[in-house]
Amino acid sequence: MSDPTFRGLPFRVRAAFTFRLDSVDVVIADVVRSVNEEANPRIEHLLILGERPTGSSSPYDVRYSNRTAGSEESTQASELLAALRIGDAKRPGIVVNIEYSDGNRLELLERVGSEWRLVWKSAYTDC
Repeated sequence: MSDPTFRGLPFRVRAAFTFRLDSVDVVIADVVRSVNEEANPRIEHLLILGERPTGSSSPYDVRYSNRTAGSEESTQASELLAALRIGDAKRPGIVVNIEYSDGNRLELLERVGSEWRLVWKSAYTDC
């Protein structure tokens, strides 16, 4: 659910990537919007992963999303590091770096059926 502070503000795509799995096209994007108040700057980050059938021009269906919002200094940001296939079963996976103001954590998203799920988080590491 969106914070009312951000309602009506435009989104900005910070980064977006596409890749193809067997029969689906996938897009993953880091989308932000911000309130630029000098005394209380706030930011909202959305990590969105969508899919649609390969070769289709239909809209992407959201299969995973994560939202964080808060002060500009303390809100985490996401950065896609890799899309890969895991193990003998070649399960699709995505490695994401979660950036904090004073450190990082890695997360692994894995495709289970037609949904993407967060299946692993690393320990937090500071700078």
